[in-house]
Amino acid sequence: DNARTNLEDYLLYTQRCSHERLADLLPEAKNLNLVSGAKLSGHSRLPASVLEQWAVFPELFELLDACGSAVGSRRLRAILSNPLRDVTVINLRQELLRSLKNPEALLNESQEVYDFERILGRFRVGAAAPKELCRFLTSLRAVQKTLELVAIEQGAWKKHFEAESLPDYSTKVLPVIEGLVAKLERAVNVEVDAARVAKLSELLRPGFDSVFDELKNLNDHAEDWLVAFEEKLKKQSDISTLKLRYNRIFGYYIEVTKSHLAKVPAFFERKQTTVNGERFTCEELRIKETEILSASFKAEARAREILESLQKEILEHDLELKAYLAHFSWVDALAGVARAVDRQRRYGPWILPEFVEGRFSFQITEARHPVIESFAGSFVANSIELDGARKRILLLTGPNMAGKSTLMRQTGICLLLAQCGLAVPAAKMRLSPCSGFYSRMGASDRILRGESTFMVEMKETAQILREADSDSFILIDEIGRGTSTEDGLAIAQAVLEHLHEETKAICIFATHYHELSENLVDLAYLENGSMEIKEWKGDLVFLRNLKLEAAESSYGIYVAKMAGLPKAIVQRSEKLFSKDPQPQLSLFAANKPLSLAPEQHENSKTESQLLEKIKKLDIDGLSPRAAWEFLSQLIYEVKEDEPATELVQDLDSQVSN
Repeated sequence: DNARTNLEDYLLYTQRCSHERLADLLPEAKNLNLVSGAKLSGHSRLPASVLEQWAVFPELFELLDACGSAVGSRRLRAILSNPLRDVTVINLRQELLRSLKNPEALLNESQEVYDFERILGRFRVGAAAPKELCRFLTSLRAVQKTLELVAIEQGAWKKHFEAESLPDYSTKVLPVIEGLVAKLERAVNVEVDAARVAKLSELLRPGFDSVFDELKNLNDHAEDWLVAFEEKLKKQSDISTLKLRYNRIFGYYIEVTKSHLAKVPAFFERKQTTVNGERFTCEELRIKETEILSASFKAEARAREILESLQKEILEHDLELKAYLAHFSWVDALAGVARAVDRQRRYGPWILPEFVEGRFSFQITEARHPVIESFAGSFVANSIELDGARKRILLLTGPNMAGKSTLMRQTGICLLLAQCGLAVPAAKMRLSPCSGFYSRMGASDRILRGESTFMVEMKETAQILREADSDSFILIDEIGRGTSTEDGLAIAQAVLEHLHEETKAICIFATHYHELSENLVDLAYLENGSMEIKEWKGDLVFLRNLKLEAAESSYGIYVAKMAGLPKAIVQRSEKLFSKDPQPQLSLFAANKPLSLAPEQHENSKTESQLLEKIKKLDIDGLSPRAAWEFLSQLIYEVKEDEPATELVQDLDSQVSN
């Protein structure tokens, strides 16, 4: 209630409207839920973090934004921000795209539309310049021509607008708009350059208002009268060089040079002396000057009054204009997408996916990342399938630079585009829509909130686990990096197990902890995957192909070498790695081998005693804290000698068994 009250107060102040107008300006609460990202029937949830992490705005949006007007571009932004779940509505939107046989013709007309919505906003607050009326009328004409090229009163378009809860175009919208256009065309002269006109009266057509016409006629014919009056004075005074002039300070005056001052008639009244002569006036000129200046002032005042009344009349049809603009925005947005997709087809096929009812699942054949493809000019396509019944989780392992994150994002983008009813960059696609999109990718902190990168990572993961359901689509990339290897591996495994057993959502999970591919072999709905790599003459070649098997290594040292790390550091890293080639395999292993210190050999327990102690341990009866204390004590008892190192390996074996 407080939020609504604050919003109403804001609108009353900024829109200068009455309380009665708030009902028109404020959408219903259910529509506000859509803006907030809450779950609504027919739509899938799409948090803002997903749009950011998948680079939907601005990169993907700019790739698809070939719309003719700002109005269409805003509609496209709304389309990408509100994916659909209702298969019927999605198929209807696809049908609209198929019906656009010549999008270029539509866009040639729509590009003449000014920013219609902003002009209306300036009308509401009384901040519109007079030229805005000319732009408004020009836009109305262009919208009308655009819509005439589309059969929006029948077939798929009619069904679509009904689904969008828009008033009927032919009976509710068009008659009002046609009447408004007719009146504006009688009033406003769009042929003039509105940006350069010096007077408002130049924007109005003659014949629209009789009072204005009379004033304008008097003002326009003033010049003819002044020319005739000048000739009359020349004859009366016999002064051939006499001039009738005007300036803003002295108004109209008669100018006579010094050589002719002797001929000045008696009815001339001296007004000013100059270096070259004298300036005069007379009673007849004063009377006419008053009429001319009064007519000019009154004509401008009347023109302003007429233009303001036209703006008020426009706002009286605000609802019909919004509906008219909504019809146009859909046509312009979809035509813009169609043109953008046609341009992208030189890189590979774009298709409209096939939708089926049922639990969320998808199968994409030869999918590509559209943004990367447009920059690089080529792309290695990949196919991926997750059905929720047999395979719910794809566990991706392997090095950076191999293409794991790209594969994840391109899959998400394809699903998002499909559920927006748009074409996708793939050879074939079949899916049942998901209930929501979730993503935990990238590394960033929120330093001003006091949140480290790891804290942000954990918060985003926690939000996914709270909100996602079994029909959700989830991308998780490299969680657990911001803490120790042991902590990170444990967290990653626990999250994976929860997604598999509790959430039961479809998820692509990328990690450098390739141990997970061995630790989680018992998860029935998990499948291992990696990006194919080949070794060639001591170098790695990233093939960018998805293969359904776990990676052998993370190849971190090789990637560091590619990044330009100094040769000495790379060589030292390789030497250290060769001493302990699998430092992450053991949750019990420390950064260096544990052994018994020489001075403690006699007091330390034998290996058999330590193993016996572990065998007697009742794991199910231990609290997490007690288990940690037991492990700490065990490590304390194991010191620096070779047999103890073997014992640590035995401890791992016992825990695994």
